[in-house]
Amino acid sequence: MPGVCRALVGMVIRFVTPVGTIGRGCPANRWYSDGGARRSQDDGSRGNLDDWRASVAQQCSGNSRLVLALASAFAAPCLHLAGQEGGGLHLRGPSSCGKSTVLALAASVYGPPEYRREWRASDNGLEGVAALHCDALLPLDEIGQLDPRHAAGAAYLLSNGQGKSRSRRDGSLRAPATWRVLFVSCGEVGLGDLIAEAGGKLRAGMDVRLIDVPAEAGAGTGIFDRIPDGLTAGTFADGLKVSASRHYGTAFPAFLQCLVTDLERARRFLREGTDKLTRELCGNDSAGQVRRVASRFALIGCAGALATAYGITGWDQGEAERATRRCFSDWLNARGGNGEREPREMVKAVQLFIELHSEGRFSPAGRAGDDRAQNTKPRRVSLRGRIGTDRTLVLPNVWRTEVCKGFDPSAVARLLVERGLLIPGSSGEFQRSERVKGTGEKVRVYRLAAGILDAEA
Repeated sequence: MPGVCRALVGMVIRFVTPVGTIGRGCPANRWYSDGGARRSQDDGSRGNLDDWRASVAQQCSGNSRLVLALASAFAAPCLHLAGQEGGGLHLRGPSSCGKSTVLALAASVYGPPEYRREWRASDNGLEGVAALHCDALLPLDEIGQLDPRHAAGAAYLLSNGQGKSRSRRDGSLRAPATWRVLFVSCGEVGLGDLIAEAGGKLRAGMDVRLIDVPAEAGAGTGIFDRIPDGLTAGTFADGLKVSASRHYGTAFPAFLQCLVTDLERARRFLREGTDKLTRELCGNDSAGQVRRVASRFALIGCAGALATAYGITGWDQGEAERATRRCFSDWLNARGGNGEREPREMVKAVQLFIELHSEGRFSPAGRAGDDRAQNTKPRRVSLRGRIGTDRTLVLPNVWRTEVCKGFDPSAVARLLVERGLLIPGSSGEFQRSERVKGTGEKVRVYRLAAGILDAEA
């Protein structure tokens, strides 16, 4: 039963879905359906909450990725209460590591296995899917099916919560579709891989909207941190998926019923708990991007703790927070630290260009007339001594259009000067005038320092 809901200003005491209303109170104070649209599948429940708790939730204990997915399902309707924007988690890992199991478990909180959706959809299709899942979890399978050209746009679309502006037949504007959705995705590739395939670069804003979490837990059993004695990873995963297909759709309404009963207390718990856990995850010296990611992980952990306190999951207190800390730590390690992403990407872009073209596009100092260097395809990059000296010079046009492609060239130069990796001119300007040995030619160039290739990004 998806939360086809929109939050109103004021005391929220009712949650209205296409198949019923949870909570009591004035109709003006509620989450409410935007027309009662229903999914094509028959959303509903099977079994009872005790069965789901014993067969699904409790079996996930001790497995960080599984607990994170279930906690995310409870966090989705809490976005508004915690004052957070929408966004997603993406579990990236090799085939057959158990990623589909995670989505099956998360879907079971809301309904049958068919509750899952596919990434493969048009923009209009994704808008409709997002609107149908407002204030509910949206599980999305196989990001590799998404057209690489539309990958970045799809991540922004789902996270930003608003569809395209469109006009009516008379030319007047129609109100765009709006939503607030938390989505969990999986695939063998990440968003950055798709964007790179299309010739683009992963921006920090995209990385924050769709958080790329390593799917494998590092225990040698795929997505699992542990498996019960006597079982293999495959049989454990199969058993979990069978349980999720037999017991579903009872946890979400039970959670909402508890939530609306004492909404203000839940709101305080979520906001205070999220702030506290965010500080524990990233400290005070982390970049703003890292704090935003930590805040989403923290909300997920607190929502899981709230569901546990309500008696929904059957987990020990602290289970959800432990899973959150583990997954956030793995994300941070894969990211490479708690600093801003763009500076690292800028340094890596310069290093990669030199490594790829050190022999084919750079001509040795004093040999500016070398046929290979003067060939316009590939175009001459510069004149240099040898890699590892401070005579690695880059011509301005190549710096702008190739070395710094996708970045602000001045911002890249400024960063390298600050780190001692670019030697500025006598007046502090980024370019400097250099005379070419052996020819007397004087050119404007960017002069890279000797340690550019060894510098840590």
